[in-house]
Amino acid sequence: KEEDIKSYTSHIALKNGWVQIIPLWDKTELNYFYDNKFINDDEAFFEFKEFIKNKFKHVTKPPKFIQKKRINQRVCEEPWVKNVIGIGKSMGYLEPLVSFDKAIITKNLIQLLGILSLRNNIYSKIDQQRYNKNVTILFNSLQNYIGLYYKLSGREDSKYWIYNTMNLHSEIHSNNIALDLFSYIPSIITFYDIHKREASIVNLSIGMEHYPVNQLEFNYMAINDLYRHQKVKETHINWTKTKNQIITYLKTLPSPYKFLKENIYNLDT
Repeated sequence: KEEDIKSYTSHIALKNGWVQIIPLWDKTELNYFYDNKFINDDEAFFEFKEFIKNKFKHVTKPPKFIQKKRINQRVCEEPWVKNVIGIGKSMGYLEPLVSFDKAIITKNLIQLLGILSLRNNIYSKIDQQRYNKNVTILFNSLQNYIGLYYKLSGREDSKYWIYNTMNLHSEIHSNNIALDLFSYIPSIITFYDIHKREASIVNLSIGMEHYPVNQLEFNYMAINDLYRHQKVKETHINWTKTKNQIITYLKTLPSPYKFLKENIYNLDT
């Protein structure tokens, strides 16, 4: 159990989608999100079972499979209609590759309360349209952020991954997210701030081995743009320092299993 319990949810890519691993105290929940345009249900079930068998070799108890569910990513065209307001999942659904549920709910409430507070809870059609536009922009932005995990993937071992990496405009992730990503590069490599939205996009791309500055560009800066060359070096030094500080701190903490055992479930050692 100590090996299986983590303090995070894992996502592992397979040939036709990805598996979500949710470690709980009494069980480990797994979900396989696949695209039935590239694989049928029986093939997906077989692929899923093979993954479980290889990933959890130490587990002897056979897994319990629950029925499949069809999901669709979509957002209401008008989340606020008359006196009914869509917030969170009642407004739209995003695949849980990145958990944005709380962020969406919080942003929706901030937008709504901000509008209602302007004129003591009196609102007009323009206020409704303003809310609808803002929350739809938020939803699409988060959807495209998730899309980067697909578009920046280096996998090409199946039709599914070839489609997702080579097709920037898809019915799943509609906007040209590549342009959205690259538009941030010039400012990020000069003025990097870990707390800004742009930094999260670049951190994602780096994690997918899609670096904002390659070695040739870096060497070119040393000759033609010393200021930016120095800023990139400083960014790397600061990033490395922060990473090492985090790793050092994490080593002082108990394992998730030990923490749950001693502080939540109060079990004897």
